[in-house]
Amino acid sequence: MGKLIVMVMICGLIWVGMEVYSKGAHDAFGGTFSFLTAGDDMPEKASEYVSTPRRVGNIVDDRIREGAARYDDMLDE
Repeated sequence: MGKLIVMVMICGLIWVGMEVYSKGAHDAFGGTFSFLTAGDDMPEKASEYVSTPRRVGNIVDDRIREGAARYDDMLDE
């Protein structure tokens, strides 16, 4: 019985960790615990609370848009 409880706890901790890692501390669990991560200055510090995969995704999206804009400029010439 004890092993089962420990296995359930480990699975729960892995799930919580993946939720926070993938969505960031502010957006994890639908933002239920966001009051723990930021005060009233959230808009100024929003980039600090975005998860690593989301920050990298935003950078990649920006680079793709810049490349598409350069390509469009080359076609216009």
